[in-house]
Amino acid sequence: EMESRCDAEVRTALSRDLPHLEVEFVHPGWGANWGRSLSALRPRIDRADCLVLSRYIRTMLGRALRATEKPWVACTGRGRRAVEASLRRAADVAAGVRG
Repeated sequence: EMESRCDAEVRTALSRDLPHLEVEFVHPGWGANWGRSLSALRPRIDRADCLVLSRYIRTMLGRALRATEKPWVACTGRGRRAVEASLRRAADVAAGVRG
């Protein structure tokens, strides 16, 4: 997973500007059983204020995540900058939802 290489850098950069933000990265991989991945993600989804969905997510898993009641933000770019920008947008969305 090339995208997972930048997790620590993104977390460090965001913690400087948004110390209240809690980020949890999940890289489910490309296995065919997306339903099992969704089941494993349920507790994390329930705790989340907003989801960020990568362009590299399996199609049906992405559809299932978008169908949850949680707001979501798409990460359509590649690399650290795109991930960081998407997480910043998600923080703004979550702040708006929480009021």
